[in-house]
Amino acid sequence: MDREFFILIVCGMGYSTSNIIKINLRKFLEAKDINARLQGTSLTSINNYINSADLIITSLGLNPADYQIPVINAVDLISGRNKEGILKEILTTLQEIAQKE
Repeated sequence: MDREFFILIVCGMGYSTSNIIKINLRKFLEAKDINARLQGTSLTSINNYINSADLIITSLGLNPADYQIPVINAVDLISGRNKEGILKEILTTLQEIAQKE
């Protein structure tokens, strides 16, 4: 994909959990040759970034209906239970976003 995506990674405080998700996600996106800016943030700071974001990836139980962009719960990137399934969902979502442009 030619464009750069802006992905918000939202966790409770915007530090540890979002960094673990960010590390896993960065490796995956680089392997797929997808250019993305990853921004870790807390739920209380999400409004600082939401207007320019393409996708929210979170470890929290966010309600997708509350946002105008896709929301993916990625807690499995931390636990490893369904890591491949979450990464496939992220890839599919990014492809859908790119096709809408």
